[in-house]
Amino acid sequence: MALTLNHPAIGVPSLEEEQNPYVSISYEYLVLIFLYFVLYEALVPLLKLLFVETLVPYSYTRYTLNLLYKTLLFAPIFFFRREVGFLHPLVFIVLLSVAQSIMEGPEQLISFLILEPMYGKVEVTSGPLTVYNQAELSFLEIKLVLLNILSLVGIYAGYFTSIKLKTFNLPYWRPKRLKSVTIPIILLSLAWLVLYVQSRGGITAHFSTFGLGRENAVGEDGVIHVLINFGYLATLIWFAFDDKAYKNPIFWLALATTIPTQFILRGSRSSIVFAALLFLLIYIIKNRNIPTVRILIVAFIAVNALGVLGALRKSTFGSNQVNWEILTDFSFSTALDLYIKDTEHRDTQQPDLTALEKGIQSEGMLWGKTYLGGLFFFVPRVVWENKPHSIGYYTGTLLYGSAGGKPPGDVVEAYWNFHIVGVFFVFFLYGCVLRWLAKMLLANQGNLAFNVIFIIILFYFRPSNLGMIKCFQQLMPVLLLLWLIGAIPPRINLNHLRKIT
Repeated sequence: MALTLNHPAIGVPSLEEEQNPYVSISYEYLVLIFLYFVLYEALVPLLKLLFVETLVPYSYTRYTLNLLYKTLLFAPIFFFRREVGFLHPLVFIVLLSVAQSIMEGPEQLISFLILEPMYGKVEVTSGPLTVYNQAELSFLEIKLVLLNILSLVGIYAGYFTSIKLKTFNLPYWRPKRLKSVTIPIILLSLAWLVLYVQSRGGITAHFSTFGLGRENAVGEDGVIHVLINFGYLATLIWFAFDDKAYKNPIFWLALATTIPTQFILRGSRSSIVFAALLFLLIYIIKNRNIPTVRILIVAFIAVNALGVLGALRKSTFGSNQVNWEILTDFSFSTALDLYIKDTEHRDTQQPDLTALEKGIQSEGMLWGKTYLGGLFFFVPRVVWENKPHSIGYYTGTLLYGSAGGKPPGDVVEAYWNFHIVGVFFVFFLYGCVLRWLAKMLLANQGNLAFNVIFIIILFYFRPSNLGMIKCFQQLMPVLLLLWLIGAIPPRINLNHLRKIT
């Protein structure tokens, strides 16, 4: 099969469809993505802009800049060769942003049926921006989208200019201790979970602390959570290496008990969705096809879970009680209604605009504090009492006076740390990482151990405090588990790795 060494678009080998480790984007999916872009990113906003009588100031400018940003974002799909694939890092961040956008507001899929009374209205229900008028808020939106455009320029600059990065063929062994290692670890992690919850006074007492905000409730228990999470990661590795895992009832029992662990520990609903998505991504990279039906099933379950679990967590706010009846009074319509109400509430808090406008103005620049906290996440606060927090913590406590965090996006975090220059620099480095990751997958095709490593980094790593922490918290246990099952050798001599330019 043909292999072209000088890819005209991305500077890495172009692959035939059946060879492509990134999983080729079929013509049908390409058309679907193009229709989504034209309809939801270009046409519907334009029609509303033209036919809604009342406009927010700067509406035409905002529309134009948003369309420019989305065009740049989708560029890797529309202007690169099709062989780039779903799992190519530049493409994956596009698809992930679309999926997150739909999950945050599923009603947007029928947005062409809804005519707002005012186009481009920015709602703020809490925080210091409640006194701002629509012109001021709209101007802040312009500033934010300009920074988003700058971040994409930084990513592409880092990706296309990092030509000297080296990649390696990593050693891979066929694991001989898969089930003998993963099953005991799964059982041990579940035992740790039970002991941990009991040490906090039982499941009701544990859940009731979520009303204080996750940082205050369980922020000091990060190391314990990492240990308990070994069970989920062991299940993931079992699935990655065993093609017949789905036929084993013990595997399904492990899956049904370890995925909910993500919510039980910290009350984070998105962690359950992320946990399920990782299994889908492992399936995709192993089988090199997109399981459309399975994705739709996961999306359906996700909407139900996010709505119900969000209401369950919210029942703890302002009290020491948990309304467990929410779990028994279940219906899809109720779950969808709860989910939409929760996403609408979070949208109107506007942490991005608040941190952008008031962060540096009120508290000064952070000068890399949040990134430092991410790099040294493994150091407990008992040892480093003043260890920097996440950007969400600073936004929530300093700008909103809230006990819980209100995280803005990665772009605003870079801006608050290093101002405008920092946005370009941080995302330039991120682009370099994406380039290296893309080349590493090409260099290690067929290496199941690297497939797991690749998916973890691709999915979790972001240029942010939380992105680094989540990536490291998953990656370090995964490397240990791969070593324990024998998928990577006991010792790796870096000098003997075959380098690939």
